Amino acid sequence: MFRLHRYEIFCNGKKLCRPYSTFIKANADEFRDVQTDLIKTPDGKIVAWIWFGISCFKATMRGKKYGGLVGLRLRQFNIEIGGEHTLDKFFKEQRGNGYFIGEVHVVDKRLIPNSRRDYFVENDALVEFERALKHYIEWNLDKLYRTGSELNSAFNRINKFSELKNEYDRKNRQGFTSKKEQETLELELETAKKKADDSEKTILKVVDRAEQNERSPLKKMVRLIQKERDLENDRTFLQAAPESESDPNKKVRAKLLVDELSNLKKSERKLVSLIYDIIRDNLGADISEALIKNIHAELKVQK
Repeated sequence: MFRLHRYEIFCNGKKLCRPYSTFIKANADEFRDVQTDLIKTPDGKIVAWIWFGISCFKATMRGKKYGGLVGLRLRQFNIEIGGEHTLDKFFKEQRGNGYFIGEVHVVDKRLIPNSRRDYFVENDALVEFERALKHYIEWNLDKLYRTGSELNSAFNRINKFSELKNEYDRKNRQGFTSKKEQETLELELETAKKKADDSEKTILKVVDRAEQNERSPLKKMVRLIQKERDLENDRTFLQAAPESESDPNKKVRAKLLVDELSNLKKSERKLVSLIYDIIRDNLGADISEALIKNIHAELKVQK
């Protein structure tokens, strides 16, 4: 539909190319798909066409470590106008442009670059273009990266719940350091369960919307997240966490580590349990667990 001007530029005999890639170095995300579209005015007039990369939209990717490739770029006749921040103002949040890689190619010949070539000269054509671009970004790109962020957060909350369940079950088998630790874990598990339930509903809503259009950028994003998490199809998004081996809401006497210290008197076991609590409250999880394990092993062999 549109002619794309191409200019071959060589430096010391080497052809210069744009440094776009599907992978941005030092980033946890990756662009694996591309979406193209037309940007139109309310009456259907085409003012530009756009291409942009699709990722899982985990986080904004601005910064020197990403090679300055991130951000939609503005072009006319395939020559860049401005730089990586030129189109930031069209997003609801300035950081929004940092989630994307791509180009907006204007097609309206009434748009005239200024002398610095960092934007266009003010005229009616520019007003028309800006309105159309702002509307497109608001209803497409803004919603896309926010939905991606929302989807990733939902999965993180479900994963957190699963981790807490596994931790509770392990402690229930091996013994809690104290009654206080059991109650703390039960409260955390109850809170995480509520968040996970809400997250499942959020994921289902996004998946249902994505299924309405197989070629939409939303569907492409959902597929990428699905692939990254090794899920077989859209409905396996909700991989249920394994059922707890015990119900934390059922009030039963907790199995405590000090129960194994039969060589100690009841009052001594209470004191040891209190010491375990102090260690757990004042040291990091990994350090406190290792220290308690070593102390416990020594006490078990004491006669």
